[in-house]
Amino acid sequence: MKTSSFTNTEAGFWAAFSIAGTYFGTIVGAGFATGQEVLQFFGFHGRAGLYGLMISTVLFVILGRIIMEIGRRVGAKSHADLIQAVTHPRTGRIIDGLITISLVGSLIVLIAGGGAVLEQQLGFPALVGSMLLAICAMFTVLGGFMGVVRAVSGIAPFLIIAVSAISVWAMRTAQISWDWADASRAVSASWLFAALLYVSHNLVLAVSILAPLGTLYDPVTVRWGAFWGGCALGIGGLALYLCLLTRVPTAAEYDVPILYIANQLSPRIPFYYSILLLLEIYTTAVTSLYGLAARLTHPGSPGFGAVTIIATFVAFCTSILGFSKLMGWIYPAMGYVGLLLIGSMLHWAYGSRKLSV
Repeated sequence: MKTSSFTNTEAGFWAAFSIAGTYFGTIVGAGFATGQEVLQFFGFHGRAGLYGLMISTVLFVILGRIIMEIGRRVGAKSHADLIQAVTHPRTGRIIDGLITISLVGSLIVLIAGGGAVLEQQLGFPALVGSMLLAICAMFTVLGGFMGVVRAVSGIAPFLIIAVSAISVWAMRTAQISWDWADASRAVSASWLFAALLYVSHNLVLAVSILAPLGTLYDPVTVRWGAFWGGCALGIGGLALYLCLLTRVPTAAEYDVPILYIANQLSPRIPFYYSILLLLEIYTTAVTSLYGLAARLTHPGSPGFGAVTIIATFVAFCTSILGFSKLMGWIYPAMGYVGLLLIGSMLHWAYGSRKLSV
């Protein structure tokens, strides 16, 4: 009996770890891992950005659990199933359409981000990096949902370790500029609203994976997975935030500020981080592409492969507009869409008392 109990506990731990890794890996793509996202949503607010990070961490824990729990209860196969469960049909169609458009925008940003990393670090033409990332993401999605989960969950822990190590090293060599701020360049003049947009736009990306992911696990495992996934996002965000504030305002002028900082610390670090960064961008591109294809057609159907290939091609062609410019336009817009979704989920979960705290 003891052995069986231990085995069940161990299995539960690894299941929660897989959920947390998938949650983290879904969100930490081009914007997060390059430092651009943390800079635009928190760093430009200086000291106040720290408060925004704390609030966003709590919201990631709570809302991640709600998404997976709703997905588990309705047997979600895409974000559309979740939306139909928590909204009025007419409102649901609007939110569904906006999220689908947002997934297209996210995929474009991520593919552009892959090109930006290779161009800044290795001097390759941006289109080469974008093309390689697009092809890898496409073939992963064609492999099915579990292939997406395995690809995403396995890479996340390495990014947390790398970002934390660079942050500690950066803080040992320079002081944090707490008094520096440039709110005019932030996504919102209000640090609180910027934090809400940060959470909401990321959940627009995550809902297409988290909703069906919740159907695979029991409620306790889902709760722990959401907790550790949300905490990991908070730790990673804090590490990047502190790292960026040791090298502002210069770091803020780069498409990939984290690579600029790594170059200041050691000429060897950026090469290895670039590889990890590309992998993280790839994982989020995979989830965005899967979410988009799963919404437009049913996974496993004959049309799924064709939709995946066409979506990849369109996103690649649009990515030539440039990484930081695209992110500054698309991610805040996704945030407003996410606020509608979050409001609907909270009303479903707590307003109608269908989910306990």
